Order: sequence, then C-alpha cells, then structure tokens
Amino acid sequence: MVVRKWCVLIHAASRYSSQAFSFQLYAWLELLLDSLYPTDVVNTMIKVGDYKIPKFSGSNDTFRRIRGSQGVKGLYKCFGPAMA
Repeated sequence: MVVRKWCVLIHAASRYSSQAFSFQLYAWLELLLDSLYPTDVVNTMIKVGDYKIPKFSGSNDTFRRIRGSQGVKGLYKCFGPAMA
C-alpha cells in the first residue's frame, strides 16, 4: 500500500521535472523502502502470533529473534513479491 502511494508520487514528479531529478527521487525512494521493509516484517510477525501465549515480547525482541535464527535474510522475507 505504501509502495503504491510512493510510486504514484514518483510518476507524478517525473512528468513535471527533469530526468535527473526523477532518477534521484527514485534512488532515494528505493533506499527508503529497503530500510523500512524489516519493520513491516517484525510487525507482521507480532500480529500473526497467538495473543494468549505471545511468542515475542515486543518489537526489539522480535527483531533480535528473527535476526538470530534466520539471519538478515529473515528480515527480508517475501521482499520480491511485496515490491511487485
């Protein structure tokens, strides 16, 4: 959802500005989305878990456990399909 809003913004900006500015905007957006995706994975893991017997005690705990058990790749689960 957030990705689509940003793509619409980039498309609108690219029509009214130079090609170099559009490329820079695209690069910054890519960097922003790459850095925000792990937080989305952490929030999803917390929400999907059982509320009666929680598996994680918070965001930091979830982040540490995912990174510890699956490595950095675990924080980017399904990254490709989410960006498509």
